[in-house]
Amino acid sequence: MEGFVVHIFVLLMFIILSATFYSGRGSFLIAGYNTASEEEKSNFDEKALCRFMGMFSMVLGLCYAFLAISIYFLPKPWFYVSMVTFFAATIAGVIYANTGGRFLKKNSSNNGEVNNG
Repeated sequence: MEGFVVHIFVLLMFIILSATFYSGRGSFLIAGYNTASEEEKSNFDEKALCRFMGMFSMVLGLCYAFLAISIYFLPKPWFYVSMVTFFAATIAGVIYANTGGRFLKKNSSNNGEVNNG
């Protein structure tokens, strides 16, 4: 049962991280963004990036909760389903975040086109 306490702790960390990002105050925790120069950061919509990371952290937290529940309370095949769900959500989130320039600021001077720096 000690392992269950660890799972609860990790789940709480996901929830806290999600709330921090979603409130817009967690940009310093985003790898790559926190080490970018001020000039590079000015090209990104920090609020949209933080909101996405908050939602992404919440989705991963829910997947992790499903994984923890499947370990202790569900038949073994559900553990494998939960692992696949967690990894699929991770891969989908990374692909979504890194394609399409979704978090680049839009320039009002170029008719809504994306500012590529």
